[in-house]
Parts: sequence; C-alpha cells; structure tokens
Amino acid sequence: MWGVIIVSLLGLTAGVWAYPSGAPASACLDMTPQHGPSKQTSTPPYELVVSNDTYAGGDEIEVTLRRTGNSAQFRGFFIQARTPGSTDAQGQFTTVDSGTTKTVNCGSVANSENGVTHTGRTDKTTVTVTWTAPANRVGHIQFRATVVETEDVFWVTKVKSSYVQDPTAGPLPTQATSSGQDIGVTSSGCGSTKGCYQAPTNCAPPACDYFSSWQTSGNTVLVEVSGTSNGYVAVGISHDNMMGLDVIYECVYDSDTGSTTAFSSWSPGKTRPERDSTHAGV
Repeated sequence: MWGVIIVSLLGLTAGVWAYPSGAPASACLDMTPQHGPSKQTSTPPYELVVSNDTYAGGDEIEVTLRRTGNSAQFRGFFIQARTPGSTDAQGQFTTVDSGTTKTVNCGSVANSENGVTHTGRTDKTTVTVTWTAPANRVGHIQFRATVVETEDVFWVTKVKSSYVQDPTAGPLPTQATSSGQDIGVTSSGCGSTKGCYQAPTNCAPPACDYFSSWQTSGNTVLVEVSGTSNGYVAVGISHDNMMGLDVIYECVYDSDTGSTTAFSSWSPGKTRPERDSTHAGV
C-alpha cells in the first residue's frame, strides 16, 4: 500500500551548526542551523547594510549586520554574497574583529573565505565585515544572512541587503511573493474521488498552510501540492511509514525571479535527498 508523507527537505540536510563557535562549511548550501525548532517565518528584526550600490572586480565593500530599532540582540549569524537564483557564495570576506567573527570556506576552493560567521555566543547589536568582489564581475550581488537570536529563534536567509549592482549585467530581478495565489489546486473531491492531506484540517486552497492530494487513474497517480511557504512545498511517496527509499516531488519558489519550478528527488534515507536531473515523473 502506498502512503503519502510530507518531507521537510531542509530538515534532511547535513549542515549542523556548532552553535557557540559558528556555522561550519557543511551549512554553506542552505545556511540552516539545526539546534532547535523550525526557523521563523516572520519578518526578521535585523538588516544588512552595504557601503556601495555598484561594484567592479576587486572592489571592497563594507557589510554591516545590525538590529533594527530596539529589537533583540543576536548571538549567531552566517553571511554570504550570492547572485540571483544561485546558492554559490561569491567574493571573499575579511573580518574586522577576529574576536567576534571568522571566515568560512564554502565550495571546493581552498581558502575561499566566501562566508563569514560568529565565533562565540555573546549578544551582539551590530557586526561589520569587509567583502572583496571577485576579480571578474559575476552579475548583481545580494548579501544574505541567517541570524540566530536564541537557540530556539532564528531566521534563515531572510535578512537581505539591497542589490549591489553589476553595471554590465541586465536589469535587477523583479521581487515577487508567492503567498495567497490561487493556482487551481482545489479541495473539491477530497474523501470521494481523491485522497487529501490538509493543514489546517478541512481547509481549502489557497487558505491552507499545506495541501496535497492524490488521485489514481490506471497506472498513473495525479498529485497536487500547494502551500503558503515562500521557499518550497513538497510531497513524498513511500512504500512504508519509515524515512528512506522515498520519491519526493518539490515545488520550489524563487523569490528573486518570482518563478516556481517542479523537481523530483530520491531520498536514500536520513541523508540529503538526491535531485533527479531528468525531473522523472514531473
């Protein structure tokens, strides 16, 4: 018998922060700490401020992470510079205060120093580092930060700077939101012509936090999935109620471009799912 499970892809990543001493290189891809409950979805009370709005190869830019107003201090952070739609860290960071910050090598290049994190769990109101642009321009740059207020309260990559523009690149990405859109997924037929999972119970899209349905037709299964996440919603199909050997279908939202893309992945077990480059089944 086939069952349907909901899979949190970020929860399967191997990046575990050694909380007091900063983010390790294994957290470079998703920038997610795993020392407490789920990340916050609210607007973070912090901001990233940059000293320049354009850059050329080799330019140095000051990047400041600070709280807004009289909001709570923060203990941990992880900052990277990325181009729109990419998870690759760009440029190189230099720490201003080695007592509170240290660089992280993300990717396969030794001594890349393309990430920066905290060195201790002391409360902070502001942190400033220096970022050096790559020798050759790589497109528009945006700095993103994961900020940890306490072990149980943290925001993952939701703190973003304004774009530092590459004058030779095209127009800036259009900012968009995915919440509340009616995409044609409906609860009509739940319990009669199709099976459904709804959160909250008996909700109807697009008002559901999460909704998935499945309907068989011969050897084909039609799966619908929707939700209010600004990151992704996903559904996994398993032959048992254990994690592992599961097919996963993901709808991933890119806030930089406003586009949503469907992917298929395979979960071998309690490790990071492997994305199918052929998008099998989609």
